Amino acid sequence: MNKTHMKMFNIIINDMAIIWRRIVSALMLLRYFYNPLLVFFFIGSVLFLLIIDRNRSVYEEIE
Repeated sequence: MNKTHMKMFNIIINDMAIIWRRIVSALMLLRYFYNPLLVFFFIGSVLFLLIIDRNRSVYEEIE
């Protein structure tokens, strides 16, 4: 595997770790506070983090 594949693999692993942490924390919070708005908040924050991560990787490739 060359460096590009390793970089893509690391980005995918990091995204999966972020999503997994968010899902677990959302489920733990929902156990105590059953509020549908929390679900939308966590889904929105995961999407936001993914967009930021994608943009950061694009800028790194340009430089």
